[in-house]
Amino acid sequence: MRKSNSRREQKQFMPIDEILFRAAKDFFIEGRSYDQCVSFWIKQIIPNKSYSKGFFAEAFMEVIRWGRLLAELGEVRFYPKSSRDVATMVNTWLHFAEPKTDSATLVSEKLVAFAKLKELPLPVVQSVPDWLYERGVQELGCDWDAEMAALNTIPQIVLRANSLKITTPQLKSRLSEEGTQTREVAGLPLALVLDSRANVFTSGGFQQGYFEVQDLSSQHVAPFLEVEPGMRVIDACAGAGGKSLHIATLMQSKGKLLSMDTVLWKLEQLKKRAARAGISIIETRTIESSKTVKRLALTADRLLLDVPCSGTGVFRRNPDARWKLTSAQLDELKGIQADILNRYTAMVKVGGKLVYSTCSIFPSENEMQVEAFLQRCNGQFKLEAEKKIKPSENGSDGFYMARLVRVS
Repeated sequence: MRKSNSRREQKQFMPIDEILFRAAKDFFIEGRSYDQCVSFWIKQIIPNKSYSKGFFAEAFMEVIRWGRLLAELGEVRFYPKSSRDVATMVNTWLHFAEPKTDSATLVSEKLVAFAKLKELPLPVVQSVPDWLYERGVQELGCDWDAEMAALNTIPQIVLRANSLKITTPQLKSRLSEEGTQTREVAGLPLALVLDSRANVFTSGGFQQGYFEVQDLSSQHVAPFLEVEPGMRVIDACAGAGGKSLHIATLMQSKGKLLSMDTVLWKLEQLKKRAARAGISIIETRTIESSKTVKRLALTADRLLLDVPCSGTGVFRRNPDARWKLTSAQLDELKGIQADILNRYTAMVKVGGKLVYSTCSIFPSENEMQVEAFLQRCNGQFKLEAEKKIKPSENGSDGFYMARLVRVS
């Protein structure tokens, strides 16, 4: 395998093993983020009959996801410290792609089956750090293996139709005319699942704000908040605003939606997305200190707390997350979650409701956090409903949400 990194070669045809090696080397050795690697290297591909940009994206995702198992099978160290180790990992994955296939899913299925035949330790078979495997068993018991099996599959691409501009059947028809086939989902009227991977961001419909990319599980959160047009709603951990946009459509763009976050650039992204979607009711506000929250006491009809979490429920689409997360970080995140529940819930009016949500599958971040808060809040809130979404049961991300009512 060639290891030259000459930028003069980038627009020339390179075989898939070379592309995968360079991307994996950038991730493991150079320390670039997963998204940076995908964004850069996918632009360098000149597709041919052997593989496509879509196959590269899936293959690279799987090399990162199965890093520990690939290293074990290739008899090299993990986490890799040399280009040779990375090359061995990539070649080990490609070995299971023979004969040539355009399905990274099939490759990974053969890889896992072979690993089980060798009776390797379960943390290696699952390709997770030892501490994470142990924590998963501690949190979920015998369910952990089933959840990790589901989270080690390639994620589907799901769209959410922007009901302010287009109906779901209209969007489905429009995408079909562009060559992208989708299917609707029972119980989620705005959702469309792509039949095969495609770069939907180049679609004219995306540029016109007809849809956003949002996983099925995530699309449950905004309806669970039970918003209505004309309400005053706060999304207090808005990030780049995927759920804010969904909430605004359910409000029919009537009322007031305050989207808050501690990171300014994420809110700037939200502004751009809201403009593309034709949404005018969103106001963004950076949380600069505790005073930002205190000034909003008893003002919200609805409050969404989509809190920072371990992200264990989205390992399927974030294959690098398992290598970034540490046990200490997980414990720190649980402290942050408790603090947000203690302070931010003051923004809810008496009679108003809040939803606490995470994309974690760990009870210590979910129902245990809610139970502890209810014990601390002196009867001010009561639990109205909760929902757990397991990757092993529905093929989408792992999510938890609890809806609380303020009674005093």
